[in-house]
Amino acid sequence: SGVAKTKVTDGKTFVYLQLQPGESCILQTSNTPLKGTPFNYIDKKGNVQEINGEWKVQFTSGGPTLPGTTDVNNLRTWTDFPVDGVKNFSGTAQYNISFPRPVNDINATAYLLDLGKVEQSAEVLLNGKKLATLIGPVYTLMIPANQFTDNNVLQVNVSNSMTNRIIYLEKQGAPWKKFYNVNFPARLAANRGANGLFTPIKWEPEASGLTSTLTLTPVTLMK
Repeated sequence: SGVAKTKVTDGKTFVYLQLQPGESCILQTSNTPLKGTPFNYIDKKGNVQEINGEWKVQFTSGGPTLPGTTDVNNLRTWTDFPVDGVKNFSGTAQYNISFPRPVNDINATAYLLDLGKVEQSAEVLLNGKKLATLIGPVYTLMIPANQFTDNNVLQVNVSNSMTNRIIYLEKQGAPWKKFYNVNFPARLAANRGANGLFTPIKWEPEASGLTSTLTLTPVTLMK
């Protein structure tokens, strides 16, 4: 977010934006000049750096039960973690990793953090300071270079959808479909039970959490 660059030519106002594939934004216009933080336009990019090491993953809220804390070196869907309860879990997991100051090979003024593939939403904190909440489809954010120290702690709180909890509830025969005066028929034959109504009992657990490598890219911003 920020105040975008504009240019007036032949009585027409042109607004300059720089968006990632699939990214969108809301553009607000005004009859009077606006003041505020300038929109970040990337000028140059340095070498992409992976955030590698051991992640500590703690399940903080959700259900039906909280899986135990675990350490992982290769990020993947948490439904594949060797911890009881992860396949049925819907809620939030806290990911933490420590890493040194990233390499600044272009005299960068900021770094582009890319969370890669996230299932489903992510809250990002660096050294205890909340930076953003990301809901996709692009999970990136700009971090000023001066926010990094010699030793950094990145925390990402990821929340998945209710799919895995719903599968669990259906298999337990729990009355989770609480609708008034609705039979809830299934559109797809694969999702129809013996009574012809919707059931997710045959579904497989949905991918959840951070599922790919995170990267930092040093960038210089246009002035």
